[in-house]
Amino acid sequence: MSLTLSILFWELELYCNSRRDRESVRRRNRKKFANLLRFVQQHSPYYARIMRERRLRPETATPEDFPVMSKNDLIENFDEIVTSPEVSLSKVEAFLARSRNPGDLLDGRYVIVHSSGTSGRVCYCAYSKREWIKGYTSFFRAIPVFGPIPRRTAFVGAVDGHFAAVSLAQTLHWLKIGIFGRTRVFDVNLPWNEIVDGLNRMKPHNLSCYGSLLGELAAEQEKGTLNIQPRCITCGGDPLPASDRRTAERVFGRPVLDIYATTETMILGISEPKSQGMVLLEDDLWTEVQPDRLLVTNLFNRTTPLIRYAIPDALRLASPKKYDFYRGYRRIQTLAGRNEDRLYLVNEAGNEDFIHPNAVVEFFVPGITAFQVIRTGQSEFVFRVKLEDGQNGHDPSSIEQETRAWWNAKLATKRMRNVRFDVEFVDQIKNDPQTRKFRLVSDHRSIPAPVSSDSLTAPQFTTC
Repeated sequence: MSLTLSILFWELELYCNSRRDRESVRRRNRKKFANLLRFVQQHSPYYARIMRERRLRPETATPEDFPVMSKNDLIENFDEIVTSPEVSLSKVEAFLARSRNPGDLLDGRYVIVHSSGTSGRVCYCAYSKREWIKGYTSFFRAIPVFGPIPRRTAFVGAVDGHFAAVSLAQTLHWLKIGIFGRTRVFDVNLPWNEIVDGLNRMKPHNLSCYGSLLGELAAEQEKGTLNIQPRCITCGGDPLPASDRRTAERVFGRPVLDIYATTETMILGISEPKSQGMVLLEDDLWTEVQPDRLLVTNLFNRTTPLIRYAIPDALRLASPKKYDFYRGYRRIQTLAGRNEDRLYLVNEAGNEDFIHPNAVVEFFVPGITAFQVIRTGQSEFVFRVKLEDGQNGHDPSSIEQETRAWWNAKLATKRMRNVRFDVEFVDQIKNDPQTRKFRLVSDHRSIPAPVSSDSLTAPQFTTC
């Protein structure tokens, strides 16, 4: 109950922050950053060393005084960065190896999330339950406070693991206030018709999904195979095509709320009616916008403190002008995240279906630091993996066995037990020779585009 009351206070605080001017927002964040530095100076050996070497004082230092932190830096220095003695890299890996339920907490106290979509490199982040829920409250800027009770929320995405999007969908589970809201998750790895049938039975009040799936759900609604009347629609996890947004708003008769979030920062931006476009949320995040990346300092996560953490998204800010709401926050004109292709394969029935890249990102086996899917045929692929340097006691044969078990389960759920795949150990995951960028899902050779079928009516476009 104390967390529930805290949410009410945090929501009031967020509303007050939205009425601040730009300089007031900056003053508030400078004060919060100073408090963060006092904490990490005492509890994080990694940051204590940096502050000592650079002679930084909490009262005067700014994020720009610190080095940029990459994903590799976070993993390699994880045990010195985290501030809780109960959280360590080995303990987090062991937890993720035994738990696939996003509702599970490490030691009953810590939310553990992982990602790897932008580079194939597995990355972990730990939040205390209180920190996680504080970040979650930004959702209430867009989700109606009043409505039917209990409110039914449906989430369509990758659900079999500790991925950020499904963990956000499970937040009410940790609050233990089921009388107010009930959430059901739909695995994007299920056959598409089973997802549609499940939504029809549930009749959700709130619909949440990846941006790349909304157009397909709108198409099903327009055909009449889907028949739901959601009061609130939120999207995130990958890009939302503008044409799909317009179609969904026409078909469902509701505005679509676009959420920009990452594993390491939670909600970075939001687009909803009163924000007049996508607004860069800066209540508890200090964000530096550079030409090819963002450098974000998380001001509310003290369990895994991140100062100047690099996110490889290309963001262009809108020209400053007067706004009615979120007066002190900057607006996002364009946002180019990482796009990934779906893994299209022929299933047991001989029809084309897909495995969503965000379901691939969900993969986790201890001892593997990077991975990539190479489609080699209509019903076959190669899964390339890079092991930890020195393997740290992990047996390659056991790693291969666990990897095959993961994929066999995934393919069985998708009704693709006919698909053949190989596990290939490599020393390096190479970039695409044409684009010179990493691709999570790629074709080994030129393969004709999938033929449309009755079982898959979805449009084909890339996702991240």
